[in-house]
Order: sequence, then structure tokens, then C-alpha cells
Amino acid sequence: MIQLPHEGNRTACIRAIQAIQRHGSHLITHMDWGCKAGVHTGWAVVEADNLQLATMMVPSECRRDATITELNRFTTEEMASWTDHSEG
Repeated sequence: MIQLPHEGNRTACIRAIQAIQRHGSHLITHMDWGCKAGVHTGWAVVEADNLQLATMMVPSECRRDATITELNRFTTEEMASWTDHSEG
């Protein structure tokens, strides 16, 4: 997941969106924005083979502030196993 925070004003919102558009990546079609709710961050869940490739999806002028987090899902069995181990 890519998180792109920016300052809490309209100009910063526009700059963030324009940076992504200029980058020419498909990232803009994957972005969800919290700006209208007062959370000045964009989020995108993308598929990448590694952290470096995910980072390259972010416009260079946004990389310093970006956070990239590898997401995973747990199976029901994994969750049950973790719960069992934490109780013992």
C-alpha cells in the first residue's frame, strides 16, 4: 500500500494529484483520497514484486513523504494459531 500525505490545503491537494498525473503511472487510477474528509493523504493498493518497484511507482517529488507498506492477509487457521499461542 502506498500512502502519500500532503499539507492540508487545496493547493497541496492539487499539487499531489498533478505530480501523480505527470508521473504517467497508472497510480492515479488506483488512488483513494481522504482530502474531502480532512485527511490529506492518498492511498493506493498496488501489486509490485518488491519494495523498490513499488517506490518507483511514486513520483520522485513525493517519495520523501511516501510510506510504502507490504500488506498481507491471514487465513482463519493462521489467526487461530496465533490466538492459541498468545493465550498459552
